Amino acid sequence: MKDKVKQVLAVYSTIDLNSESVGNLNSLKQALANLGLAEETKNSEVLSKDIKQDAILGLKEKFEKEITAYRHQIELGKNSFSDYQQQGENLYYLTLLNLGYFWLSNQIENFMHQLTINSSQELSQINDKAFCQATSHLNNQDFCDEVCCAYLKREPPDEEQPNAHVQALIDGRWDRPTLIKVVRQSREFILKSDLGCWEEGIACYWQARKISNESLSESVSCFQAAIDLNPSSYHSYLWLSKALARYGRFSEEKITYRKIVSIGIKLIEENRIEEALFCHKNFIGLAPPDKLSVYPDLTLCLIKIGRLEDVIDCYNSALSIPDVIQIKLNLARILAESGLVREARFLLEKFTPIQKPNHGVIYETIWKDLHQLNSLSTEVNLYNELDIELSSAIEYFENSSQYKVIDINLLTKGDNVFIKNLGISIDAIILNLQDSYIMENIYNSWEDDSPGNALQCGEFINVRSIENKNLLGYSYHYNMLKNVYIYLICPFSGNIIKSNQSFPVVSVSNHGSGITFYYRFVSNGNIFYMIVFPYGHKSAFYFPAQQLLFIKHSRTINTLLELSRIISQFKAYMVSSYKQVKFYISQESCDKKKL
Repeated sequence: MKDKVKQVLAVYSTIDLNSESVGNLNSLKQALANLGLAEETKNSEVLSKDIKQDAILGLKEKFEKEITAYRHQIELGKNSFSDYQQQGENLYYLTLLNLGYFWLSNQIENFMHQLTINSSQELSQINDKAFCQATSHLNNQDFCDEVCCAYLKREPPDEEQPNAHVQALIDGRWDRPTLIKVVRQSREFILKSDLGCWEEGIACYWQARKISNESLSESVSCFQAAIDLNPSSYHSYLWLSKALARYGRFSEEKITYRKIVSIGIKLIEENRIEEALFCHKNFIGLAPPDKLSVYPDLTLCLIKIGRLEDVIDCYNSALSIPDVIQIKLNLARILAESGLVREARFLLEKFTPIQKPNHGVIYETIWKDLHQLNSLSTEVNLYNELDIELSSAIEYFENSSQYKVIDINLLTKGDNVFIKNLGISIDAIILNLQDSYIMENIYNSWEDDSPGNALQCGEFINVRSIENKNLLGYSYHYNMLKNVYIYLICPFSGNIIKSNQSFPVVSVSNHGSGITFYYRFVSNGNIFYMIVFPYGHKSAFYFPAQQLLFIKHSRTINTLLELSRIISQFKAYMVSSYKQVKFYISQESCDKKKL
């Protein structure tokens, strides 16, 4: 059961849901850290977010006491704007703590155990009924968004007009159970659910929704009451938007963001510029970064009255570098489209966040330099003398790296289009992952540069019959020993290429540890690796520039997660041994000839 719990949690840890979605655990970790649980969220066995149970229970007790006290005051009529506002915030944080307690592995284990022993129904039937009950408070659009998050484990599309599913609910052609049935029959659901533990993941999603519903309804009501008492409080609107998003009422959340922007614009019209800037700063600090480019009107109004530098300061102080750059580019485009070309140019020139690089920035810069992905690699020289801890690099890459994994045995039409657009031959990938005596014979002939010197297939069979089968168990081993190279067909050019560069890395997974070999190839400016797992067969290809993995088999969530973990460990090894790796690959000699 514990292994299944980890698989269920892993489904959510590898899916990038909306930052306020109930299924997203990163936002929960951050929120709990803000509540004083930073130390408890560092070291983890489950999802790197193993929060100590006693710490959560202690904070829950604290908030429950405050909530009871405020609730008593409100019932007596001794209520004020600040009382409603504080009560709403307390209830919101209590929701996060309840979710944190549920996501502890032992709690999920208990939940799943009770779920299966108390019913004779299939888990899918239990899920569909319970999901509809947990989302009964949502309108049709929000319900469809939740179905997308829970059943397909991805963000819903951001559409202005109702899509076909929503329209079918509005017209009465479908009820909600029918819509779920249609989603279950979709190709996307069928492919994803084949990964394993998908139904268990759906069960945890609707249970988390039920937990959220317990306090969020009251939290939303408190923020709305605070707004009734002070309609110009953009701070209350911001908190209301957060509670609505976690409650699943996404369409209402969008309305509150528009209201905040309108409050700020009204402050500008009343010449209360400093208050408008303060509203703008709070909006940036509390709203998810992806919302900021969707509602640019307040930013544009401030820029039009000559406060561009103040706007830049707000973004620089409130956001991380990647978010700042994204918003910088979006704002420059919006300014140019609004006729403010000079302001757009100034924005691009001045809106440059300068922060001391953190470890993650250093690790990424070094990794990109090793694979010729930096446009300017001079800054890497600054890191030459750094002593990088392997464990720190492993933790960073395991938590931050995201890979696109393509199973060559489960190729979809979309996969083929994606691969073709990258200029990669999937046929070459498939051929290279086979253990082919015929191809090794061709490679040997190519190396000798004479058909008469070709090794006969029978000789390969003799090689396989020698006593040390662990050393020469696969056809490619002979050429490695004979010519000190490993060969393959370049997936970019179709030429034969060879490499004598490999990196043996100790990989740790749920099944133990072993040495995984990464054979480095360079062709037409592209750097990629063929991966051989400890048991010796060609297992995968990794393309760093695209963060793309081709693998033979990915039918279980364990395979996908362990592969991602192993690649991240490899990246950490390369970065922590940067100077040695840099020297080693500088000696490369990789010839190629046409097949």
